[in-house]
Amino acid sequence: MSQAATSTEIPYVGDELELFSHALNWKACLRRQISPFLGRRVLEVGAGIGATTRMLCDGSQEHWRCLEPDVPMARLLTAQVQNGELPACCEAQAGTVADVTEQFDSAIYIDVLEHIPEDRVEIESVVDRVKVGGYVVVLSPAHQHLYTPFDKRIGHCRRYSKKMLAGLTPPLLSIERLRYLDCVGYFASLANRLMLRQSMPTLNQIRVWDGLMVPISRVIDPLLGYSAGKSVLCIWRKEAAPIPPETPRTTAQSLARIAGLAALTIAGAIIAFFLLSGPPEQGVRPRRGARPFRTTPATAITIGALGGAGLFGLWTRGRRRRR
Repeated sequence: MSQAATSTEIPYVGDELELFSHALNWKACLRRQISPFLGRRVLEVGAGIGATTRMLCDGSQEHWRCLEPDVPMARLLTAQVQNGELPACCEAQAGTVADVTEQFDSAIYIDVLEHIPEDRVEIESVVDRVKVGGYVVVLSPAHQHLYTPFDKRIGHCRRYSKKMLAGLTPPLLSIERLRYLDCVGYFASLANRLMLRQSMPTLNQIRVWDGLMVPISRVIDPLLGYSAGKSVLCIWRKEAAPIPPETPRTTAQSLARIAGLAALTIAGAIIAFFLLSGPPEQGVRPRRGARPFRTTPATAITIGALGGAGLFGLWTRGRRRRR
């Protein structure tokens, strides 16, 4: 292992860890996305104050290693295991991936990789700590254009796109899942980037985001094919031998996808507008007991647009599964 990997540290402050511990809906969303890939033995890199451990570790695992480079936080994790706040299968270890010798079913980086300057070296080094058929899971903030004083304050080196994470893929890893999450939260982050420029969100803002925006995103994200969001999730699977890299999508293919999404969205909006908006036709008597469904033009257009976007998401998902 290279010297760069052995000296990797994860610089951050702890205030935001406590603040985001109140995001219960977001935690439930992440649990649904990540839990199927954990396995029996889990290496959690950058365990912090144990919030992710409490979210994902239900005690059914055989072993859960809480790896934390900050020594006082590692001591806090040990105390939480001893007093029962964390399941008995958990073990805290002060250090980095370079200090780990065993292999695990999965290695997870939940809001951690963006803190590490040498992210490529980090991913390459953790491959040896995962069994063949196991998974490396990364969740990080998405889109560099959303980088704010808050990111800088808590030690984020960068925000990721799907392309950036895919570009970190070592030879023995293949991408199992790559998607954006929380499309509604994206617009809240964009507003903060352009207008508020806060260095730290307030507790009330966290509650509004978690209580209102996250549940809406949970419905809309799959309709959009997980193509937009303020967070990005990448799950790699470890293979027994290197596999050839996938051919990157061309600009023409990307433009074709955007055109297809726009066409279906507009078509759905137009069809819904004519079918659902306005009063019943003059001179047409509805059947006895029948109540024709009518709504406002704006609502009809919204319903149609979401339907069109959903059809596009289902179509692209079907294409990916057939490959």
